[in-house]
Amino acid sequence: MITGAAVLISVSYRAPAGEEQPKVTDWMQAWGTLAGLAAAGAAVALLIHERRKTREERREAERLVPRAVIASDLTFVRNENGLVVGLTLRAHNFGPGAIRHVAALVSPGHGRKTIFVPSVPNILPGKDEPLTRRISPPIDLPPGTLDPHVELIFHDWRGRKWFRPEHVDPEGPPERWSPFTPER
Repeated sequence: MITGAAVLISVSYRAPAGEEQPKVTDWMQAWGTLAGLAAAGAAVALLIHERRKTREERREAERLVPRAVIASDLTFVRNENGLVVGLTLRAHNFGPGAIRHVAALVSPGHGRKTIFVPSVPNILPGKDEPLTRRISPPIDLPPGTLDPHVELIFHDWRGRKWFRPEHVDPEGPPERWSPFTPER
């Protein structure tokens, strides 16, 4: 189709008065230049597409480790009066590498203050560790009013910090959290 259009334009073109009509080689050079520009543009578009795809694949591969880290078995420990005096949960590492400095933020729900659960040094691949926190003074959390959410915070084997909310894709470094902040 393009070749047909090129031939039609080349045959129908008339040079201005006093000018020499272009030769076949002039037309070949002009159309070759345009074809080269089109090919270069296509190559640049393909390069940009491949770089974007590689970047997305790399991000997806980075998220495989934090996706394999989950929290389970959240239990609020109560005293004889029914007040919460502590909590425990388990952090599981189903990933291929160890994770370090595993801590948790537990939100009992309904606007209550988030509880920081101190970290364990590391969790090896295929293992799980308990995370515990004593709470003083005791907190009144009636059993029927709880809607707890757990967020794990840890470093992967490459040293990258991850923030792993419950039932949500992991995020990179959480700017709102500091290991020196005991509670939020």
